[in-house]
Amino acid sequence: MSNAHLLKNMDQKKFVRNIEEKKEIIYNTFITLLKEKSYSQLSTNHIAEIAPISLGTIYRYFPEGKAAIAKGYFEHIKDQIINNEFFLQAKNKNLPELFKSLISRHLQVYRENLKAFLAYEQALLSNKELFKNYETSVYDFAEETVKKLRKEDSLFRSIPEKQFIKSFIFIYNLIEAIIRRHLVIFPMFQTDEELKSFLVKTILSTTNKKRILNK
Repeated sequence: MSNAHLLKNMDQKKFVRNIEEKKEIIYNTFITLLKEKSYSQLSTNHIAEIAPISLGTIYRYFPEGKAAIAKGYFEHIKDQIINNEFFLQAKNKNLPELFKSLISRHLQVYRENLKAFLAYEQALLSNKELFKNYETSVYDFAEETVKKLRKEDSLFRSIPEKQFIKSFIFIYNLIEAIIRRHLVIFPMFQTDEELKSFLVKTILSTTNKKRILNK
């Protein structure tokens, strides 16, 4: 690496102040490198070499290195899927609109981050520990969402928490599987509205009120 390049990197480092900004740069660098290398070939050192962030700073925010970055990236993405609109629909007790809100956000986020999702998926398939961390993250994500929903309305509080978490994970995985198939493998629907309508009907028919409430 030339002295000019090193000086450029040093100048860039000075402008990265905010913690969330630093994490965003780390995530973007991680995903960019995953498109070029397999997860097993990638190291935290590689990320530090490319990102205008020091290795020490990366480990300060992600003590477990690349595994923690991968887990953090998933959590970063899911925060874009479950937003305020989702919980507003929950307050309105409109299950079709609630599911439609979830599907719409999932579709938008998946489409905007398609290459990143595919790269992350390859990393999951190539590393058992990372896959296990992902499963844990999905469960934690479902548990956190369910607790918020139960706090919003008595309808959701009437659902046994463990059963609710299980149902939410099923719904989340179903949405992701159909969206991935549609966007990556074969276009199953002519419009986004067709996709949303199909998924809402499927979710309502497979997780009917009797099943969700565990009666």
